Amino acid sequence: MKRVKLYVAFFLISGIISGQIDRIGTPLSWTTGQDFISHSLWQTLTSPDIDHLLFEDAVETDKSRPYRFAYAHDVDYRLGMVGHWSNLQNGDRIWVLGIDCPGAFAIGLTFSFLNLPRGSKIYIYSEDHLDYIGPITSKDNRNEQMGTPPVRGSRIILEYYEPHASRGMGDFHIQHITRSYRDLKNTATFINSQCMELVEPELLSTELNSAASSVMMMLVDKGQRIATATLLNNTSNDATPYAMTSANAIIGDPSSWIFLLNIKGGACYFNNSGCNVSALCGAYITETDPTNGVTLIRLRNSPKHSWNAYYSGWRLSVAPVNSDYTCIQHALGLPQSIASYDGHFVSSTMNGVSTKALEPAENGATFPGSIGSPLFDHDMNVIGIFVGGNSNCNSQGQDHFVYLSSSWNKFHNYLDPFVVAADRLEGLHPKIIPSAEQEKKFNVFFFPNPASEWIYIQNESDNAINEVRITDASGRLVRKLRPTVPTINVNDLPEGIYAISFVSGNDVVTHSLLIR
Repeated sequence: MKRVKLYVAFFLISGIISGQIDRIGTPLSWTTGQDFISHSLWQTLTSPDIDHLLFEDAVETDKSRPYRFAYAHDVDYRLGMVGHWSNLQNGDRIWVLGIDCPGAFAIGLTFSFLNLPRGSKIYIYSEDHLDYIGPITSKDNRNEQMGTPPVRGSRIILEYYEPHASRGMGDFHIQHITRSYRDLKNTATFINSQCMELVEPELLSTELNSAASSVMMMLVDKGQRIATATLLNNTSNDATPYAMTSANAIIGDPSSWIFLLNIKGGACYFNNSGCNVSALCGAYITETDPTNGVTLIRLRNSPKHSWNAYYSGWRLSVAPVNSDYTCIQHALGLPQSIASYDGHFVSSTMNGVSTKALEPAENGATFPGSIGSPLFDHDMNVIGIFVGGNSNCNSQGQDHFVYLSSSWNKFHNYLDPFVVAADRLEGLHPKIIPSAEQEKKFNVFFFPNPASEWIYIQNESDNAINEVRITDASGRLVRKLRPTVPTINVNDLPEGIYAISFVSGNDVVTHSLLIR
């Protein structure tokens, strides 16, 4: 497996929401060319004592705790109380808020609630427009916390678009602003460049690549700390998004946790556009085994089929002979790396928990942020969870794992609800796109209908709308345009029934439109 020297730039990658976090479309201001932020007041947050934070981190070397990389400011930013409104000619409006965290390497937000009307959108982007997330829409409405992945840079902009038909109906509250104070490019100063074994998809076996596609970076504690979690299959083979991690990773409100997928490969170290990264927001704690320090959670939303996520298989027994074991981790918040082991487990304890200890082989080691990482056997089935250790780059020390079988009485009702698995279950790569997702391949609609003056387009697919066509009852084309804003003026059309078609490449969606 390929070793890569760690001269890295800060990399925490943003992705996107509806529980599923993607990049779909772009903020409205980018297409209109209007610079709304120049009229707003930037909210500048005072820098914390970074040296003191780094000193605290240096003292806390325990790998059994999630890795802290950021600091969360408590704020009270509400729509209309800060920021600036701008009215568009058609009656729509845009609210923008600039957030300035001097010296930060990335910035994330935590909403305490969202109440967005139909047709409205939130985008969050860097001042240079090189990184962004969105849209957050009415599908994301909730009366509980929702975190967002960090957006790179020390100054970010939140842009909220509200159509005229929903004017004054939107509301949301930003409760925390989390600034990254760690620059991971300095990682190379304290990690031996030959120590971290990258997951390089083009160089590894199909089985190992599949297993890696189940491993997620987990942001907890208002987005301040990093752990690792793993999607697991269950005997119903229904892709229920169960994930396993260490109980020590359970910090903060689960509704605000972020799960980042597909952070693997050397390209992720240098350029986050080289990563096909996606994210999920929010989870429920399904069951915790406090005796063994392991937790099973269920994500609020399932990964999209296009993300190619994998649900790892598992095994309850471990052969009593020498074997190869692999731990896949998000050490130090970096892209996936591997720690390899051979030899027998040794019964041990850590922090009062009975564990099985392994001495690292030549390749790799664990680091802060590895907490919750899965241990795979030679068939790439999950057999245990990393709960701490003191291995290092000199192949010294021990890493401690809890067997999945040790907690099976807590988790079998979820992972084997019909009691059909004798010892092991194969992993699952969902092969069939759910019908609901097929329908959303190019899912676009509009409101109101009937209409009299304006219609408001809501595009819920990944595809941009290239053209809109309106034809009358006789089939005559009466309107053809390339929309630059999500509204169309129809007040000049006579009353009657029309067909309105939305075009994206070779895909066309047609609806009936009644003008009154």
